[in-house]
Amino acid sequence: KVVMRVVDKYVDLMIADARANAPVDRGFTKNSIDKEVKGNFSISFYVGTAYGAIQEFGTGDYMEIPPELEQDAFAFKGYKSGNFNEFLEEIKEWCGRKGIDESAAYPIAVKILNKGLRPQPFFYPAYRKFKDAMIAEANEELKKLVES
Repeated sequence: KVVMRVVDKYVDLMIADARANAPVDRGFTKNSIDKEVKGNFSISFYVGTAYGAIQEFGTGDYMEIPPELEQDAFAFKGYKSGNFNEFLEEIKEWCGRKGIDESAAYPIAVKILNKGLRPQPFFYPAYRKFKDAMIAEANEELKKLVES
């Protein structure tokens, strides 16, 4: 229980940091960052949007995946949802929210399909930021338990 309290504390810090740095258009990704406590020994920290990994690592020519995450990221390779017309409509809506003329939507969509999207890391950096401190504090708490 002591270690879980430490992990829970740091996962909350990771969530706050990831939310603070998540890309925001409509806020879906930012608001989907959460945790799930599974029993007495497991906490999952996750992004709940289907496109969170796309935002985190980018796509196409711009994709940047840390070597230690290549296997996990491979699960999202080739992820597609919808068709070109639906994609174009999403880009048109985005243009409207950004004050960009809707006629720019088609060239933007084509560029994204040909070149990809630049990564906007927010999740993995939050994990890396707190991981070492979390492990150190958990080890200290375990050491106290062993010594008492």
